[in-house]
Amino acid sequence: MESRKRKILDVDDCAFKWFRQALDKNIPLSGPLVHMKAEEFSASLDKSEFKASTGWIDGFKERNGISFNSVCCESVSVTQDAAS
Repeated sequence: MESRKRKILDVDDCAFKWFRQALDKNIPLSGPLVHMKAEEFSASLDKSEFKASTGWIDGFKERNGISFNSVCCESVSVTQDAAS
């Protein structure tokens, strides 16, 4: 049986790679968006026991040194396709 830690690390790896790609494309990111993508990754990786809970989001941000801050006085145009 796969360990809980391995399930988290698999989803974490995918979510962080996606997160970095989104940042590179100037896509506005938020906790709910990361949550949604983590749930998508867990489904595609067949990690049905994984839940992107608030605790997971908090841990993900801490593990990767992430904080969601709004950027003032800047506007970036992003298409829906880029966000996907």
